[in-house]
Amino acid sequence: MTDITAIVNLHNEGQMARASLVNLKRAAEFARQSGLTVEIIAALDRANPETVALAEDMSDTHLRCVYFDHGDLGRSRNNAVEVAQGQWIAFLDGDDLWSENWLTEAHACASADPRFIVWHPEINLYFGDSSGLHIHADMEQTEFEPLALALSNIWTALCFTKRDWLLRVPYPMTDLQNRVGFEDWGWNISIIEHGGLHKVVKGTGHALRTRWNSLAQQSATVRARPDISGLLRLARKQKQESAKR
Repeated sequence: MTDITAIVNLHNEGQMARASLVNLKRAAEFARQSGLTVEIIAALDRANPETVALAEDMSDTHLRCVYFDHGDLGRSRNNAVEVAQGQWIAFLDGDDLWSENWLTEAHACASADPRFIVWHPEINLYFGDSSGLHIHADMEQTEFEPLALALSNIWTALCFTKRDWLLRVPYPMTDLQNRVGFEDWGWNISIIEHGGLHKVVKGTGHALRTRWNSLAQQSATVRARPDISGLLRLARKQKQESAKR
């Protein structure tokens, strides 16, 4: 079995995706030098012709293109996971970047801890239409309150976790007409409800491009929110367990 499948989700990034694909290939080669096997899937969901042409031009023995007609990032992620051959999955969006050591270090942490864990980089650098720095929280190293996720997302979508767990807990769908959005935020909540942990891979970082017309920005514009019913069920369960003690 392949060790890692790196999935890059593509839509209408055009030439911006070139840097992401080059970066992904570099991280994959770095991992291969450590003895890991890595495949790359370019998941093209209603991608424009320029983005399709770029991905196909950069495809090779390690990178294959798959095509979807969903117009939904959650469904695109789920279907890409279904066709992946890797034991572990790493997500990259088509205009973002990983630190070169991301796949190698994330795999080392994940392989050493058999628990149900979603791994995140330590640092996120934002660039583009706005800039900033965000340090991810580790649920076991900070005073973490799950209900905080009802107010804001704490972890980005560019995670690393086991394929089996992604099949068990798939990404939710986006429905902006009914103001349901932020599939990664909703999925982060679902992971905790299903007993999973969110943890940090020390010494790794991602660079995320901010764009005024991104799906996240569109979701914010209509004031969309993920389904937080899972958090409420979790809080109720914790309260009941506390009352029994």
